[in-house]
Amino acid sequence: MKFGLLAALFFTLGTGLITVAQDVQARSWNEHDRAVYVVSTLNAPVCPSGEQLSTVLWQRDKARIFAVLKSKTDAGLYYIAVRRADHHLVGVYAYRFGWKLPQGVKKSRCVALASSPIVTGFKNHDFRWVESFHTTYPS
Repeated sequence: MKFGLLAALFFTLGTGLITVAQDVQARSWNEHDRAVYVVSTLNAPVCPSGEQLSTVLWQRDKARIFAVLKSKTDAGLYYIAVRRADHHLVGVYAYRFGWKLPQGVKKSRCVALASSPIVTGFKNHDFRWVESFHTTYPS
């Protein structure tokens, strides 16, 4: 089965609102399953308070949108842009298949910081949108 062809996302980076509208090639269930796995990695880190990162994001930061973005240059690298319902950026995380935990890219909590090339890739918009979720436990 294939998914939709047009996606429009709104990213607040720095001080400006950037609209990213792009044609999305039809995705496979395999890509959907990978996105589900990537967003669920936010459930693994445990914060100093003893709470799961996903719980802190949901309860304290009011995160409601979890956008999975795929690097255009690194096949195994994904970004997770976490936003409130009003699209305010809560944080950005990176996950590469094979890592135990995601890493922090921007305004992140409870995880190690990502390397400079990974952060730069996000800042340079070196990604494409894959899928957005309203939970870190999607199906």
